Amino acid sequence: GDTITKVSFGAATNTVTADVAGNTTVPKTLTGTSGSFYVKVPVATPLGSQKVSVTGTNEGSPTIRYTTVEVTGAPVTVTPSTGVDGQEVTISGSGFTAGSAISTITVGGVGVTYLSSGGLATSNAVTGVTADNSGNLTASFLLPNDAVLRTAGDHKIIVTDAGSRTGEVMVTVPGRTLTLDKAESKRGSTVNAEGTGYKAKASITIAYTNSGSNTAVTVGTATADALGNWSGSFVVPSTASIPSTNTVTATAASGSDETTTHKLPGASVSSDLASQSTGESFTLSGDSFPSYVSVTTITVGGIDAKPSPAPATDGDGNFAASVMLSLI
Repeated sequence: GDTITKVSFGAATNTVTADVAGNTTVPKTLTGTSGSFYVKVPVATPLGSQKVSVTGTNEGSPTIRYTTVEVTGAPVTVTPSTGVDGQEVTISGSGFTAGSAISTITVGGVGVTYLSSGGLATSNAVTGVTADNSGNLTASFLLPNDAVLRTAGDHKIIVTDAGSRTGEVMVTVPGRTLTLDKAESKRGSTVNAEGTGYKAKASITIAYTNSGSNTAVTVGTATADALGNWSGSFVVPSTASIPSTNTVTATAASGSDETTTHKLPGASVSSDLASQSTGESFTLSGDSFPSYVSVTTITVGGIDAKPSPAPATDGDGNFAASVMLSLI
């Protein structure tokens, strides 16, 4: 019969020499050319689908005898399952090495150093958490303030203990949103803004950039809550062009931001009458002009009809004037 000399999981160097019960060791001599035996998956085996190769004395290396097995880690859960950078989450695991301390915790490949309590970071290292005699452990920490965790999507939390036993679970980072209660309004109007998916407890700066300009003007501030949500308001700058489509940007102190657009309507005029006789007057109303300026020109049929004194706009950019139809 053939003698099995090595069983490898994934990498050729990741070998096992004992079965589940610890009774049979490799080499294992088979009766004839086939047979079965049990082996223990090495603790350091990466999680996921792994190639399991079996090497015997009657074949060369690398072996052509292999199969695949799905290697699962110690079961881990995370609460909540959705979070933003700086938000506290709690992981709970079972099946870890009894009495073994946590070696590392990573989220999306970014290391976690300290535990948290009540949503605040502590000076206690994650390596101070030890599994109980049944292999159970729990730890709370803040999701790292890193560009990776400011990217929407699922990110893998990997927990490894000092015995090299690993467990993993996914946490979902939501996409940031920025919404305005008025998509279009005049200069000087108040606009309410809301954001979600920002860094937990971060200071938020709201900036307004006029169309055609590269200069942003800070128009408001807010503070995100423990879940990364915030609300605030701002006043549309008096310098915004009429009409225009402008950019509103809300930026967290961590560097994450989101933008949306805000429009200023074009100026318009209307009359209180559809028709009027020559020499008679009608009321001309203007809307959405610049605030607190004098009207420089009013013509009817190409003829100057501006009254004296000239009308002026109010704080909302509106005016009303009595205009007489001149004799032609």
